[in-house]
Amino acid sequence: MEKRKFKFLLGLMTCAFALSALAPIAAEEETASETTEQTTLVQENQTEHNANAEVNKSSYDHEDLYEITSKYGYDYDENYRPASAIVVDAETGQIIYGDNIDLERDPASLTKVMTAYLVFEAVEKGKISLDTKIVATENDRAISTIPDISNNKIVVGIEYPVRELLSLMLYPSSNVATVMLSHAISESEAKYIEMMNNKAKELGMTSTKFYNASGANISSFRGLYNPEGVEDLNNVTTARDLATLTYYFLKNYPKLLEFTKEPAVTTMEGTEVEETFYTLNYMIPGMKHGYFNVDGIKTGSSPTAQLNHLVTAKHGDLRVIEVVMGVGDWWDYITSANYRSQYGNALLEKAYTEFKVETLLKAGEHEIDGQKFKLDKDIQILTKGNQKPTYKLVGDEIVIENLIPVLTQEIRSNVYKVSLISNEITTSEESSNNSSNNSIKVFDGEEDSGTFANWLRSLSKNPLLLAGIILTLSVFISGIVLATVQVFKKKD
Repeated sequence: MEKRKFKFLLGLMTCAFALSALAPIAAEEETASETTEQTTLVQENQTEHNANAEVNKSSYDHEDLYEITSKYGYDYDENYRPASAIVVDAETGQIIYGDNIDLERDPASLTKVMTAYLVFEAVEKGKISLDTKIVATENDRAISTIPDISNNKIVVGIEYPVRELLSLMLYPSSNVATVMLSHAISESEAKYIEMMNNKAKELGMTSTKFYNASGANISSFRGLYNPEGVEDLNNVTTARDLATLTYYFLKNYPKLLEFTKEPAVTTMEGTEVEETFYTLNYMIPGMKHGYFNVDGIKTGSSPTAQLNHLVTAKHGDLRVIEVVMGVGDWWDYITSANYRSQYGNALLEKAYTEFKVETLLKAGEHEIDGQKFKLDKDIQILTKGNQKPTYKLVGDEIVIENLIPVLTQEIRSNVYKVSLISNEITTSEESSNNSSNNSIKVFDGEEDSGTFANWLRSLSKNPLLLAGIILTLSVFISGIVLATVQVFKKKD
């Protein structure tokens, strides 16, 4: 009989041990399930915010350009109406104003902005430097004498630094300087055109196609510039694409503005080819239609393009990019250029009067829905009037829900990375493991007490484990009681 009781007791204790061993496993599975559900929720939220971040091509400001021009005191004429226009926040890529922004047009010499981009990229990669000297060839000299395209004086054998060729390309819009720069960074003229188109694709310029490096078509060079296998066509782009190019240009190579901000520039000083040129951008301060803080970038014109400009200006915290295309008539250049500048100034007035940059969240610690996080820098947003965007925390990102659309879906200016702060108390043992790679630490009583308290609190989150422990303790206590009773019976 005694043996039966002992075997029963032993079996009961074995079951208790088994349950206590299985409890952590069950708890782990439960925790994993909860984690999976949380991950799925985050993924769903992420998908939702990605969908919300898609470019809304119809929600930007479409106010009539003539109304804008009249409102801010500038002249306008129906015969000189731009074919397309766009104004963009240079920091976020958000569209402040748009009119026919996806209309395909000939950019003319605005093409040279892409060549400038590739030059700065080549400098960054160490392929050339701004001080690299390019020796002028007979072919370069011959191109410089073509009267139908804009140029500057070129002398055979003269060494032209890259920085001087950039100034010549951006101020008098020299086609020969552009060709010389393309030769410096590409093995062939055809390969260079390929580089231009590849870069356009990479930047998200989905409606752009280049057929030449400068904006002047191949036949204009009279056989002196002939990219093999490239069709003799005008380049094609849109206001949106040019704004996109400039957005990345200012992000990656802001030094460009050092080459565009002055009303005049003297090139190759102290040499026999020294020349002084005034900018063709009348909106640069000091020029006829100078607007405060305009510091770039380029104009372009041709019989097929009419008059275009791509400018940027900064006032306070807001830098904007502005593209105006297809103004007036190339054969009436002076009048068309005047109207181009007045439309441009009116659009800048609109941007700086109706829009502003505000701080949404300051750098430091914040909390959303119980989750604490830290920002390394202020989050600044573009607002119009009293419109206030909402925001939420999705994973480790702050997502701004702003109605003002962006240039492309690739520009995620509404998303900001944050550093999440754990809300759980880290045990001393965990801290030790994280810092010492499983090295053994000796803790004092206070630390041990804290650890034990944390362990007890953790049991409330694992009911199966707690039940197993209680059952095990009950069996042990029962076993001790039964053993004690048996001992006393034997003595009796």
